[in-house]
Amino acid sequence: MYFFCQWICSALDRASGLVKDIVIPITGKPLSFLCYRCHDAFLRPNRATEDFLAGISHHLVELAAHEVAASLRKSQSRRIHGAHRGIPLGECSQCYFESRAPTTPQTRPAHAL
Repeated sequence: MYFFCQWICSALDRASGLVKDIVIPITGKPLSFLCYRCHDAFLRPNRATEDFLAGISHHLVELAAHEVAASLRKSQSRRIHGAHRGIPLGECSQCYFESRAPTTPQTRPAHAL
């Protein structure tokens, strides 16, 4: 169990390190979130994200954040489950729907045939 938790934390550490500077400049609020299931980083599809991606900056940290942000997929965060190093932990749309998919094939009752 310890090694599994250590692996998850290191995956989240790597992802949070990449997206820590992708924030709304005025408020400092993160525009990204980490999926706690697949451990990927995602951008929220909203106006603030589009404004961030459209903005041009010549500051090295902001240029690096723009490069990372441009490579991320967008997804709705279905649930927020705290934060990891200041980056919200959520559940991406794909993991959300996969976790709700039936685990056994649907069968029709004999009387419905």
